[in-house]
Amino acid sequence: MYPLVYGIGLVKDEGDVLEQSILHALTYCDRVVYMDNGSSDDSWSIIGDLARRYPDRVVPYEQTTEPYIEGMRNRIVNEFASELGPHGWWAKLDADEFLDSDPRPLISGSIDSEHDSIRCWQVQFAFTDVDHAQWLAGNDDRSVPIERRRRYYEADWREVRLWRNMPGQRWDDVTRSYPEFIHRPTREMLFNRHYQYRDPDQIQHRLNLRHGNSHFPHEKSPDWRSVIRPASELTFSVDGEPWHHSTLRYYRSILPKLIRTRSEAAARLITARGD
Repeated sequence: MYPLVYGIGLVKDEGDVLEQSILHALTYCDRVVYMDNGSSDDSWSIIGDLARRYPDRVVPYEQTTEPYIEGMRNRIVNEFASELGPHGWWAKLDADEFLDSDPRPLISGSIDSEHDSIRCWQVQFAFTDVDHAQWLAGNDDRSVPIERRRRYYEADWREVRLWRNMPGQRWDDVTRSYPEFIHRPTREMLFNRHYQYRDPDQIQHRLNLRHGNSHFPHEKSPDWRSVIRPASELTFSVDGEPWHHSTLRYYRSILPKLIRTRSEAAARLITARGD
C-alpha cells in the first residue's frame, strides 16, 4: 500500500488550466489543499466547484490578497502535518504544472532509507513561432488539453517538488519553497511538465502581474511577444519517448548564483573577523 500524499497548491489567475492540473494531481494525491493568492479570474470558484465534486479530497484552504512569498504554503504544511502522519509525503503543486508520473512507487522505495525528498526536472514548455502561427490562424483552442497544445520544451532546471512529512517540526522559513529541515533528496528524479506560457492573452496577463516583481526575476519584459521561442531550438515532445534534459545547462544556470552566494558568505566572514 502506498503512503498518503497531500498536494499543496497556490494559484493566481490560472483559471484556463487550473481544473486540468488539479484533476491530474488527484491521480496520485489523496488530498489537494489549495490557496488562492488574490485571483481576479474564476480560479477560486473552480477550486470550490472541485471541492463539491470531490469532497474531502479537494480542500479550498484560503483566499488571500497578501503579497506573494515563496513559502506561503508553509501554513498548510504546519496545519495538516499531524493529520498526514509520519509516513506521509507532500507534493508542491502549481496550477500550470503536471507531474509526469505517479511519484508513489519512488516514495515507497524511499520510506525506509535516509532520503526525505525528491527532485524533479522541470520540463519547460514554450510558446514558439510555430504556436504563434497556429494562434494567428485561429487554430489554438483552450478546450484542447494543454499537453496537446504546447509540444516544444527544454528541461534545464531541477528542484525539490516532493518531501517527507515531519510531524512536530514547523516550516518557518517562508523564503524557501520547501521546509528548511528537508535536505536529503533521492538520487533518482522525476519529471514535471510546466506550461507557464500558454497563449498570448494568458502570457500578457502573467507578465502584467509579474514583471518588475523581485520574486519573478525571469520575467524580463512586459511584452508577451518577448517570450516567443524558435521551435527549432527546442525539443518536440513525442508520446511515449523519454524526456531530454541537460545537466550542463542546469549547472550553467546555477553557476552565477553559486558564485554570488560564496562571495556574500566570504564578505560576511571578513566583516565578522574585522579584517
